[in-house]
Amino acid sequence: MVKESIETLSAKAIATSRALVTSLYRLMQFPMKHLMLLGALLLPLGSAHAQEQKIKCPGETTVEMQDCAAQSERQSTDQLKQKVPKQMLQQWQNTTRSVCAHANTPYKDGSIYSQLVVGCYDNLNRALLKEFRKMGN
Repeated sequence: MVKESIETLSAKAIATSRALVTSLYRLMQFPMKHLMLLGALLLPLGSAHAQEQKIKCPGETTVEMQDCAAQSERQSTDQLKQKVPKQMLQQWQNTTRSVCAHANTPYKDGSIYSQLVVGCYDNLNRALLKEFRKMGN
């Protein structure tokens, strides 16, 4: 009787293992493009939810502070796009990125590094915009 129970359990375990292996094999055969399409379809749902929660800048958490810094930098960059030719703006951005990365090197391994660098971009952008205002532009 015990021998039959062990054999029955062994047979069930083997059947379950085969079913699991078959399921995993089928999952691995699922084309990557289908997964990407599924992700693209689900993306608007996540972004719609994110838009509902408006962040009050300067933010209370690190993530919120980083988001606020990025918003401010995008805003100053958009203003520069209206005043500076495209090629010159690209040179400006390359220079500010190098300068800001160098200036914040001591914090490179810290969680605040990206916020400091983006804040630096924004500060330099706004300094240039201030110079344009002085010149009447």
